[in-house]
Amino acid sequence: EETVNSKPNTINITQGVELFLEKGDTLTIEEVVKKDFKKYGKSQVGFKPSFNTYWWKLSGINTFENVKYLTMTNPILDYVTLYYKDGFKWKKSSAGDLAPFWDREIIYKYPVFDITGKDEIYIRVQAFGTMSFNFELS
Repeated sequence: EETVNSKPNTINITQGVELFLEKGDTLTIEEVVKKDFKKYGKSQVGFKPSFNTYWWKLSGINTFENVKYLTMTNPILDYVTLYYKDGFKWKKSSAGDLAPFWDREIIYKYPVFDITGKDEIYIRVQAFGTMSFNFELS
């Protein structure tokens, strides 16, 4: 039975993601990938307001069948940037409620990214208010 809150065909992968917490906001993707990420291990992200930068590492995404999108289920995450490797070069895609609409790959109320063909991605999040969301594949 479906309810208003049920989301068919979504997979919550929040428990399996890894986190590196940066004090401040000066690191580049090239520096961050060398850092020690720790498994998050909770079914939902929740942090109090801070000026930290939250770096998330998602690996093994292409092991899920028929998955095209990654959604972060909060419409008021200030800045969200997805990084992925294309050959030897890092590419990025922006989202978040303070990112201009013309910079977004997909225009939607939540940060959403097309992850087709990507196995490992990094996501940089800055949110100066309370942060609460899930990572969902669909």
